[in-house]
Amino acid sequence: QFRMTVLPFLHKEKDVYAVAEYLKGAKRFTIQEFRPNNTLNPAFAYIRPYPTQTMERMRAKAADIFAGDTPDHA
Repeated sequence: QFRMTVLPFLHKEKDVYAVAEYLKGAKRFTIQEFRPNNTLNPAFAYIRPYPTQTMERMRAKAADIFAGDTPDHA
């Protein structure tokens, strides 16, 4: 099982899809939204997470890639 917390300044959408491709065959891949509350690095408290629609799109597309349902994910 793998979990990825997506931060806009660290991860682009293509990075999420590349991880999904790499983890094919694993039991589970969960993509979670970054929450700026109670972070280890106080500077991260000012980072805005991806919009809900973007997260939903990334989760859906990554799920397809992870399941092997789409050949083109670039």
